[in-house]
Amino acid sequence: MMEIFIIPVFLISILFSILAIRSTVSIMHTLNITDKPDDEHKLHDINTPFVGGVGMLVVLCFAIILLINLHPEHFQKYIALLMCSIIIWSTGFVDDMIKLGYKLRLAIQALVALIMILVGGVVVNELGGLFFGFPLQLGTMGIIFTLIATIGGINALNMMDGVDGLLGSIALVSLLLIGIAIYIGQDQPNLILICVLAGGVVGFLNFNLRHLYQRHARVFLGDNGSMLLGVMFAWILVDIAQDPNPSITPVTAIWLLSVPLLDMFSVMMRRMCAGRSPFTPDRKHLHHLLMRSGFRVSEIVFTITLLHGLLGMIGLAGLYSGVSEFAMLLGFLLILAGYFYLTYRPLLFIAKLRNLDTLLNTRLGFAPVSNSKILIGNYSAKAEALVRQSVMNWDLRWISG
Repeated sequence: MMEIFIIPVFLISILFSILAIRSTVSIMHTLNITDKPDDEHKLHDINTPFVGGVGMLVVLCFAIILLINLHPEHFQKYIALLMCSIIIWSTGFVDDMIKLGYKLRLAIQALVALIMILVGGVVVNELGGLFFGFPLQLGTMGIIFTLIATIGGINALNMMDGVDGLLGSIALVSLLLIGIAIYIGQDQPNLILICVLAGGVVGFLNFNLRHLYQRHARVFLGDNGSMLLGVMFAWILVDIAQDPNPSITPVTAIWLLSVPLLDMFSVMMRRMCAGRSPFTPDRKHLHHLLMRSGFRVSEIVFTITLLHGLLGMIGLAGLYSGVSEFAMLLGFLLILAGYFYLTYRPLLFIAKLRNLDTLLNTRLGFAPVSNSKILIGNYSAKAEALVRQSVMNWDLRWISG
């Protein structure tokens, strides 16, 4: 019965997302409110509207209307969800236009987390049987833990939004895996929310994912969309892990957001080890390293999404096969340590990837990674020389940075 209701909700959400994004694209171009390639951290070369978050917000409002009508007893909870969504989306939209300072962004993210905790009642009260099966109760410390975890989740997803189609693909895989857990746990309200969000992501990927007939993204998710997704994942994962009949354990949640968390922790630790602020932007995230190794955008999206999906499936397999929560936490920490070790020296990591040139070229069909300076277009001999020199100068800036 639940499946009959969920399928049309999913399809309607795709339609709403596509219509919302399409209707705002021309407005953004007319007002010249677009993401412009005028920064060394930008990877695109055309003005692109950052309206992916509009589609996500529209489908989320659709979900909240459904949930309030189906479960009016949770009216305050869903109003809190709406408040959190509007505040974080608005903050992200302003940030996309004028670049807010990280301290202000963190303060607003903390406000959103407090609304989620104090108004919505979505808070981490216990961490499960992490210590040899004994439940770890947090008490009042649960508020602080949830606050930090929510801010971390928001920024982890925001940091992954650097390549066309990447964050949308990662989010879609996570939503699918979380949806499986929720379906097994028979949590209808959260299943509706997951299906609506998945529909919104599919609608966004229609404009953002590169393919044969779409050589570059027509829209970006923007900070408004990536931070909104971060709040949604934090809300849903905490809610389903702290329910009286939980669909997952708290430690399973980190496996379901594995790659964004691994990348965020590693990047921030590398920055601190280098004596820099952990909030200083750079081009040394996993997708940047793969790009400098010669991977095309589609290969980067496929590789990272596949890794993310495999780790998420390991998390669910551990949950349903009865592996202890302590062992699952230890396993994730070992993967984090290994990932940090591999990427601690980014140039060495790139060199190791380039050593796989023959394997990638002959077996997987990837572009030769030994050639990471491919020129696309019609150039005169003089123009080509200038382009290649600019690429070399960019490499030197990247290495010194």
